[in-house]
Amino acid sequence: MTSALRPYRTALVPLDGSPASGHAIPWAAAAVAPADGALYLARVHEPVVIAGGPIIGTEPLLDYDADADTRLAQADGLQAIASSVKERTRLAVHWALLDDGATHEMLRQHAADIGADLVVMTTHGRAGVSRAVFGSVTTAVVAETNVPVLVLRPHGTPPEPPIFIRRITVLLDGSALAEQVLDPARRLALPANASLELVRAVVPTPIPMAPGPMPLAMVDPDQLERDAALADAYLAAKATELRAMGHAVTTRVERGATVASAVTEAVARTDVVAMATHARRGMSRALLGSVAEEVVRKCSKPVLLYRPQ
Repeated sequence: MTSALRPYRTALVPLDGSPASGHAIPWAAAAVAPADGALYLARVHEPVVIAGGPIIGTEPLLDYDADADTRLAQADGLQAIASSVKERTRLAVHWALLDDGATHEMLRQHAADIGADLVVMTTHGRAGVSRAVFGSVTTAVVAETNVPVLVLRPHGTPPEPPIFIRRITVLLDGSALAEQVLDPARRLALPANASLELVRAVVPTPIPMAPGPMPLAMVDPDQLERDAALADAYLAAKATELRAMGHAVTTRVERGATVASAVTEAVARTDVVAMATHARRGMSRALLGSVAEEVVRKCSKPVLLYRPQ
């Protein structure tokens, strides 16, 4: 961990024209430095084609007049949002209508161009076998950017700024990879001096039994307590390091039938959840196994995701 850190200064907020995507704006305003932070609102333009029209090669024919009108309307909409956000937050607010292309790639490139150190965006992840854990665009952004991504699932009406992040729950599993989220979480804590809660889950360890047509497994309760004691000592050591850097820190060992169930119970009492992710594109991707998938899909709180470098 780095001892001296600054709050985030440049947050990219992808928008798509829906009210749901606007839920990210107040959280982005809460995440950046109040004195010199800046928000960059961006929308990727999707070309307007002639419905049922001819196809040239593999591409449908562009409706040039309708496309120009749509671009103008989208630009006017972004400018109006930027002006409103600037008035309400007193932050520097910029906007950009990006050329049509693969949405995640355009956002990744724009983040690099503006020097964004944080991306804040909503996701429309759904339950079910075919679900996109974050939604396809959000998944790709997490997988392909080198900065933390604050992901939230919109609920109800957008919150009005100012929002203050008072408590951040950091999920750890004892590994050095998971610990890489600590610095991104600390930066998020700085604007409102939020406290950090370090959480590690322990679950019962099955005792292998002799194989058979109906194999049985027993649980060793003593091992669960030994694991909990080790987890508590680990978190206490990390908390000591963070307190020496000036953070208010608490620790919690959560017991549960599964890691996912223990973690989802813990994150109900916080403002933001922070965790490392091994997000990859494609069917083989994993986000710290099923745990992060459960957190992002079920948690009503924003989740700060950081892909270890």
